[in-house]
Amino acid sequence: MGAQTALPTCMTRISEGENMYTKSDWESSLEKEKEFWIRDRDRVCSEWWLDIRRARVKRLKEWVSRFLLIDDRSVILQIGAGADGEINFLGVGRRFAVDPLADFFKTEFTRILDPSVDFKAGVGEDLPYEDDMFDLVIIHNALDHTFEPQKVLAEIRRVLKPGGMNHLAMHTYPAVWLPLLRVLKLIQGSKDHPWRYTSSRVKRDLLANSLQVLDARYGARDELSIPEWLPLTPQLRVARLLGLSVPMLHILAMKGGEPVRKTGGEASR
Repeated sequence: MGAQTALPTCMTRISEGENMYTKSDWESSLEKEKEFWIRDRDRVCSEWWLDIRRARVKRLKEWVSRFLLIDDRSVILQIGAGADGEINFLGVGRRFAVDPLADFFKTEFTRILDPSVDFKAGVGEDLPYEDDMFDLVIIHNALDHTFEPQKVLAEIRRVLKPGGMNHLAMHTYPAVWLPLLRVLKLIQGSKDHPWRYTSSRVKRDLLANSLQVLDARYGARDELSIPEWLPLTPQLRVARLLGLSVPMLHILAMKGGEPVRKTGGEASR
């Protein structure tokens, strides 16, 4: 299954409030991640699912293109790409991907990986790329699984060109949920999903790393079958508060400076 990428030796244990996360927890979560992908192989490799991924990427390209032109001159990175990351379906630009399980994915999911993507084993906290290299960095449903999210955001800022864009997607939760989620984690003993974010905290952490939020939208709850954006209606706000829906929050943020090649569209707020 290939060698497992190690965390930098200085990263052995971190804590935030009641949350304690160790290198051993992180390594255990990687093994669970492998098990998940093996169990889900038939779905992930099905044409039904790949068509959904293509539709999602088309939607993403249209959104990003309101701020930044994505074409063959673009340099694009995905962090935590997994087997079916958006980077495989973009079809333009010089494309790179990094994931702790890259060797595993290249062995077990060869058929659906785009061979033109430079896919390396590595972690978001220590990206193997030069400063100011990328026009676009994608991190989809991965930041809250990393060992040290703040360090990942700092690395995203470092490798982005001035005016470059970060597309960040993750599940966020109403603040009133967080105490209960911490209790459930203590009871269940699970460390494979160590961080829980509110939407305001995500935006605050981006800003703290000099990444200015330009636009934010919600996708479907599970994003398995609905490739459209969902407006944050009063009904959806209430559903989130009651725990009936946790849609994926998608954010576009820009590293300080004008976009490298803006197309002229105005951001919707």
